[in-house]
Amino acid sequence: MEAAHTNPTVGQMWARYAEACDYVPIAEVPEATQLFSSFTPLHDE
Repeated sequence: MEAAHTNPTVGQMWARYAEACDYVPIAEVPEATQLFSSFTPLHDE
């Protein structure tokens, strides 16, 4: 696990994720405060 922090390939993967994603605390996701949230599933085809 520790080696992943210095692995250039892993660093490149995280850079690509950062370009495509917003990292927010779960408490900032409105649906996370509901008992039965209605998240829409994503399908990878």
